[in-house]
Formats: sequence, structure tokens, C-alpha cells
Amino acid sequence: MGSITYYVDGIPVTLSDRTYSLDETVSPVDPAAYKTFGDSESVVDLWRRQPALRMVTSFLAENIAQVPLHVFERRANGDRDRLEPKHPLSRVVRAPDAPRLTMYDLMRTLVLDVCLWDRYAAQVFVDAEGRAQLVRLPPSSWWFERDSTKRPKWITAFRSDGSSFTVPLDRAVWIDGFPSDDNTSPIESLRGILAEADMAADYRRQLWQHGGRMPGWIGRPAEAPKWTTEARDRFHTGWQKYAAGGVRAGRTPLLEDGMEYHELSTGITPENGQQLESRKLSIAEVSNSYHVPPQMVGQDAKSSYNSVTGYREMLYSDTLGTWFERLDQAFNMRLVPQLADPDEVFVEFNVAAKLRLAFEDQARIFQTATGGPVMTRAEARRRLNLPHIEGTDELIVPMNVTEGGQASPTDSGSQNTGGNS
Repeated sequence: MGSITYYVDGIPVTLSDRTYSLDETVSPVDPAAYKTFGDSESVVDLWRRQPALRMVTSFLAENIAQVPLHVFERRANGDRDRLEPKHPLSRVVRAPDAPRLTMYDLMRTLVLDVCLWDRYAAQVFVDAEGRAQLVRLPPSSWWFERDSTKRPKWITAFRSDGSSFTVPLDRAVWIDGFPSDDNTSPIESLRGILAEADMAADYRRQLWQHGGRMPGWIGRPAEAPKWTTEARDRFHTGWQKYAAGGVRAGRTPLLEDGMEYHELSTGITPENGQQLESRKLSIAEVSNSYHVPPQMVGQDAKSSYNSVTGYREMLYSDTLGTWFERLDQAFNMRLVPQLADPDEVFVEFNVAAKLRLAFEDQARIFQTATGGPVMTRAEARRRLNLPHIEGTDELIVPMNVTEGGQASPTDSGSQNTGGNS
């Protein structure tokens, strides 16, 4: 594949199938060339192995990534309009690194980077026609260069061969956690708890694999016929067929000569092995560290429709509200100025779409609140993916609904017309 030359403020940028090259000041490479190295390797290992950590962070990442990010243009009267789809900002929000990366993928990776490393950076490329591209920088391959007050000055990143390059802050979308060169994410404070969970799991595994398991014993009455060596070996061999891995495992064995099976209560069970309690504790600790109520990640077995609805409202308002605010500010401060006038254009997560009621509830509530229909026939047809029909763009108002008269089409009765009941 040949190379394509773009221009970023007059600086030539060569894009090929494997590398991005810029001048000596900024020379990024394709994200596939990056390798995770150093101490950050253990962060990836923890996320890969620890089910509680992966559950909670993936829950955050996937629920944030599914909320669409919209681009708006401010109007003089305070209204807002969706920016045209062909605008560079609309394009990069819709397809940040096409065809390699969708916006869902970018946002999911962004949240995971912040969860695991407490920072994020993606380099911004703009071609001569204004088309933009976002290329993620893996957190394990870069850090912020800081001034004496710990404020970021620029990003120093490293290629897989050890060579470094610099990324100016105004050529990136970035998020900085606590201003430190070390990892300050919650995962660092969870290392002890996660290590204990590992050791407890290893101990329980050893008990199950090597511990003496005698949940019962077989008694043979004293008055039974004399047991010959051949008969005892035959019984032992037959009994082994009912053990784990045997050809009759899980079936009911037949006892002979009046034998009886006596059950013991001292065997290793999930209850006395503390399996469930240990797992619940790990999930609760990780959830609390990331400010996620444990009930939202499956710790509440007794959930009703009302409680699930309440959890959804809590999720997108309280739990994820700080995330949306942080990401909104980061994109508006660091991406929008590179592609549009920040005084006229802004981006915003469409959180309201996740908090909406069912369509029939919305229609009833808004119709009652406004005193008339709130949707045209054309808008209703669009919701059903039906083609537009001329003459359907006007609201149809029932004849008995007037200002100062009947309050709503849902109201009825003689009290609305001045009659007596």
C-alpha cells in the first residue's frame, strides 16, 4: 500500500499501512506497533485474571460507550441544532479511526484506560481537507512531561524499538488523573485485596484437589458372610467406577451383604469453603473503589421491575454522571478547538436517551403536560422507519382541544365544557 501525505497546520504527515510519520518533534506510529512493557504489564494481567476487576471496569466502559456522543451548534436564541454530518467534528465523533476503530470501541478503551491507569491520550491527525483521525496511545507506552507544578507540558511516547517521540498537548485528546508519574488508579489500592483473593482461591483449589474428602463411609454388618480378598477387591474396583471420572460416575451404586452408607457433615462444601462469601467480598470491594453500587453488577439476587428501573436512573445520573461530565469537558476543551469554533460548537453525551421512559409513558405524560399532541404523523412514521408522506408535517389537534378550554385530549367529561354532572 502506498503512502498518503496530509498536512497538519502546514506540516506534512505521511500515512501508510503501517506507520504515521511526522517531523522529529511529532512522529507517531501505528497503534499496532506498540507493545506493553514495564510495570504496567501487571495491570493488564490483573484485569485479565481477576473476574471482579474485569466485571466492574467492563461494566463502566460498556455502559458509557453505548451512550451516543452528539455534536451541536449553538444558536443566538439559546437553542441548539445538530451539526451537519459532513463537518469534520461530526465525522471524527462518528468514526474516529475508520475502518479500524468505531466510536464505541474508542470510548470503551478510553474508560478502561482511565480505570486501569488513571489517564488517557489519543493523538489527533487532520488532513488538508479538515478530516480528522484519533489514534490511541497505549498508557503503558507514554507519560506526561510536567512542569514544576506538575501540570502536563507534553506527552513523551515510546515505540516498540525503544525510540521516543513527542506529542504536543494541542494535538491530542487526553485525560490526566492525579498529577503523578506513578499509576494512581484505584487498581493500585486494590492490589492487596486482589492478592488475598488469589491466595484464597489457590487455597480452596488445593483443598478441592488434594484435601481429604470423606463425605461418607460404608458399613458392613458383623454377621455378614466372611469377606474374601477376591470379593473385597471386586467391590473396591466396582465402587471406583462410581467415583469422579469413572464410567458410572453420578449414578447410584448397589451395596451388598447388608452394607449401609453413612453420610458425614465434615466434607468440603462451597459453604464451608467460603467460596460465595469470598467472591462477593471481592466484587463489593472493587465496586466500592470505582464508586459503583454492587447491586448494579449482580450482587442483588432479589430485583423487581421497580428496583431495576431505579438502578437505571441511579446508574446514568449518579454513578456515571461524573464520568460523562469529565469526558464532556475533555472533548470540548481538547478536541473541539482543533476542528471547530468552541464558542459555537460543542459535544455532549445524549444521557437523556438512556433515562427516557417507555414510549407510551412519554406520550401520555407530555400530552397531558402540554395540553395537546406533541408528535406529527411524519415524526411517528420516522420512528417506524416508514417513508415520508407529503402533508404529514403538521400537528393534528382535536377539535375539542383549545387554549383555555379542555386541558388535554386525555381529559373528558362535562366539567371541561361547563356542564353539570
